[in-house]
Formats: sequence, structure tokens, C-alpha cells
Amino acid sequence: MANLEEKKGKEDKISKSKDKGGVEPQENLIVRAQQFIYENSKVISYSLLGLIVLVTLGFFLKGYLDDKSAEDREKAMVALTRILPYYDAPDYKKALFGDSSAQVRGERVIGLMEIVEKYEGTDQGKLAALYAGSSYLALSKAEEAIEYFEIATGSDSKVVLTGAYAGLGASYELLKKFDKSADYYSQAAELAVSDGTKTRYNYYAARAYEQKGEKETAAKIYKEIIAKDKLSEFSNYAKVGLVRLGIKID
Repeated sequence: MANLEEKKGKEDKISKSKDKGGVEPQENLIVRAQQFIYENSKVISYSLLGLIVLVTLGFFLKGYLDDKSAEDREKAMVALTRILPYYDAPDYKKALFGDSSAQVRGERVIGLMEIVEKYEGTDQGKLAALYAGSSYLALSKAEEAIEYFEIATGSDSKVVLTGAYAGLGASYELLKKFDKSADYYSQAAELAVSDGTKTRYNYYAARAYEQKGEKETAAKIYKEIIAKDKLSEFSNYAKVGLVRLGIKID
């Protein structure tokens, strides 16, 4: 991973990228995500943002700390609680780099990147990496996002892994590397706990296969989605996908 000081030098560039990306706060991040995904050709899967909010809750309710790394885990968790309001705002720049103008109990508010650098070996550090990847993805910085999502794949949490694979799928989709995108979305679908999340990522995988030119594979997944629940949101999207492929819907 690149040195943190070098990444801080990119702060101004990221600020400009955010302005160009048109990321604006709304109350419902998931709705904003879906609107962006289906209304724009440059796809960024912000639906991932809703998922990692649930992941955070799970970590904060987790009641055990290994003696050996208890202090690091606790420090990482405290740092996360202090920086997450910037992520939720959303102020992705400060979420990544921290807020040098703010202090809590005499300590500066460090950013997600610094949390990862200091505490990557802890569960909370890998969760911070998931947030960092999501922040970079929201700023259309796919390559930087990939670096952090890959760190998050080292987590023992199934939910963090699901988010990390989905984030990698979205990042590679943004880079138009649809083979990798489809593969990571498929892995996210396999790990997903709920049927709705499985369907979501299976649809994204099918769309990546379609963009890659593997129409038969895409059509097969679209049909499976429709067969599972004809009235669901992603079933309707799958029907549209079949129409794009010139396939008659039974």
C-alpha cells in the first residue's frame, strides 16, 4: 500500500474529482445509489454503502477483544466512531484523510486511511478499509478503491467479505474490466446472506457479462432472477436486460 503521506498529497485532486462526480447528500443512500446506477452508463455501485452501515453495527455490538490486540482493536474502534459522521455526511475527502481542525478528548480525528495503516491487522482496521474503498469509489477513484477493498477481503467477517467483493466488482466495472467485475459480483452474490442481496449482485454480475459480450451467460442469470421472483425490483431490471439482448420474455 502506498505511503500515507503520498496519498495525502492527492487530497486536492480528490476534492476536484468529487466536484466533477456530482456526489450530493440525500437522506436515502440506497435510493441515490440505485438511481445513479440505472440512470448513468458509468456505473458506481453505491448500494454498497448501505451494506457497510449494517456491517459497522455488527462490529460495534461485538463483545470480545483478544488480549494480545485488545488495545489496538479498541483504538481502531474509537477512531472509526469519530470519523464515520464525515462518511455519513457524506464528506468523503475528510472521511479518508481525517479532520485536522477537530479534536476529541485532546486527540485529532484521524481518517480511514490512517486507521487502516495503523490497525490493518485488526477486524476494525479491515472494516475501515471497506469504508475507505467505498469512499474512493464514491469519488470515482476506482484504482484507489481496489487497493482498500483488497485489504478488506482479509476479514474473517462474511458480511465484510461480501461488501469487499461487491466493491471490487463495482470498481472493475468502472474501469470497464468486465471479466473481473462479473467474477467479483458473483462471489459477492455467493456470500450474501439475504435473498435480496444475492439477487442484486447476481444482476450486477449478469450486466457485467452482458457488457463483456457473453450474452448467453448474461441471459441465463437474467432468467434465473426472473424465475425466482417475477415481481421483484431486480426481476424487472432483468427483463429489461433480456429485451436488450433481443430475447423474448415468456
